[in-house]
Amino acid sequence: MAGSARLVLKENKTNSDGNHPVYLRVIINRKTKYFSLGSKFACKKNQWNDSEQLFRKNFENYKNANRTLSDKKKKAERILFDLDLKDEGFTIQDFELEFSKKSSSLGILEYFDEVIKELKKQGSIGNKRVYKDTRNSIKNYLTLKRKLKATDYPFENLDVGFLVDYEEFLRHKHKMYKDEEQCSNSTIFIRMRTLRALNNRANKLKGIRTYPFKEHSINHLKTKTKHRALNEDDLKKLFKLKYDENTTSFHSLNYFKFMFMSRGMNFTDMANLKMTDINTTQFLYTRAKTHKDYHISLTKEIKQIIDYYLNKFPKNEYVFPILNETHNTIERKYYKVQRELKILNKNLKTMIKKINPEFNLTSYSSRHSFASILRKKGVSIEVIQELMGHADLKTTEIYVEPFDEEILKESQEIAINAIK
Repeated sequence: MAGSARLVLKENKTNSDGNHPVYLRVIINRKTKYFSLGSKFACKKNQWNDSEQLFRKNFENYKNANRTLSDKKKKAERILFDLDLKDEGFTIQDFELEFSKKSSSLGILEYFDEVIKELKKQGSIGNKRVYKDTRNSIKNYLTLKRKLKATDYPFENLDVGFLVDYEEFLRHKHKMYKDEEQCSNSTIFIRMRTLRALNNRANKLKGIRTYPFKEHSINHLKTKTKHRALNEDDLKKLFKLKYDENTTSFHSLNYFKFMFMSRGMNFTDMANLKMTDINTTQFLYTRAKTHKDYHISLTKEIKQIIDYYLNKFPKNEYVFPILNETHNTIERKYYKVQRELKILNKNLKTMIKKINPEFNLTSYSSRHSFASILRKKGVSIEVIQELMGHADLKTTEIYVEPFDEEILKESQEIAINAIK
C-alpha cells in the first residue's frame, strides 16, 4: 500500500489547558499531513501509549475514547486501501477528500430502534416483535459475551467474526450465560435473518457499505419444514368429533373446519373477518401477509358455521367471537389474536391425540391439508397456487393465465367433499 496512517500525540503543541492534542498522521508517497481529531482528544504525555496508539487507563473515560480513536484509524486505513485498489496513483488530497466525508457511525441497536418505530407506525406488530427480540438478543451478546459497556455497536465494525461469534453465543456451546436461553437452529436462523435484513436496509437507505453476509451464509441454519398435512381419513375423524358448545374445544374445531374449507385461511385473517365482508354467494377478505384479495365461495358447510355465530352473537361486527369493539387498536387486536391462537393450537393438540397421537396438529395444518388433498385428487399445482396464494404466486402468474372463479370454486368443493 502506498500510504500509512498512525495516531500520534503532538508533544510540540500544547493546548491552553496544558494537554497535547492527538492527531491522525497520514503519509502518502513520502508526503505527510496531520489531521485534527477534535479538542476532546488531547492528554498529558503520561496518559498516552505511543506503541499502542491509545490513551492509558489514567485518561478519563479512556475506553470510549480509545474506541473512537480506533474507529478513526480504521476508517483512514480503509480509505487508503480502497484508493490503492484503484491502481491509478493517489495523493494526500485524494485521501483528504474521502476522509472529510461524514463517517457513517450508525449503530446497529440505534437502527433497530428506528426500524421498530417504523414497523409500529405501519401496524406490523408481528414483524416489530421479531425485530425487537433480535435487537435485545444482540444487546445481550454485546454485554455478556463481548463485555462491551458502550451503548451501541457500529455497522462499520460488523464482520464475519461478529456473525460467527454471535451464532455461537445463541447456540451456547459453552454454558456461561445465565441470562440467555439456548436457542434452536430455527430461532438462530430468525435472529441472523433479521440482522441480515437490517444490514440490507442500512446499505440501501443509510449508505452503509459493510455486508459480511456475502462471506458468511446462514443457509446452514435453515430447518426443513415438517409435513403438516392430515390425510383424508384423519380429517374426517377430526371433523366428526363432538364437543359441548360451552367449551373452547367446540369453537376451536369450528375454526379449524372454517379455515380448511376456506382454502386454508390464516387464523389472523379469519379472526378479522367481519359480517360486512359476506354476501349471499361468497365472502371477501384481504390476506394480511400478502395483501392479496380472496373471494371465497359460500358453500353450505361454510354458511352453517357463519350462521351459527351470527345467531349466537348477533351484535358482534366480527363473524367469530375472537375480536370485538374493545379491540380498537392494531396492537390490541394482535395480542388478542395471538392469545386465541394459543388456545386453538392447545385444543388441536388434545383433539389429535384421539386420532393420530404422532401428528403435531396446529392451525397451519388446515392450509397444508387443503393443498395436499387437492394435489392427491389430481388438481394441478398451478390451480393450487392460485387458490392459496403461495409465496411464489407472482412468479407463477408470469407463466400462466389467471384462472376464472368457476375453476377455483370447483376445486374448493373438491376439498370439502373429500371429508364428508
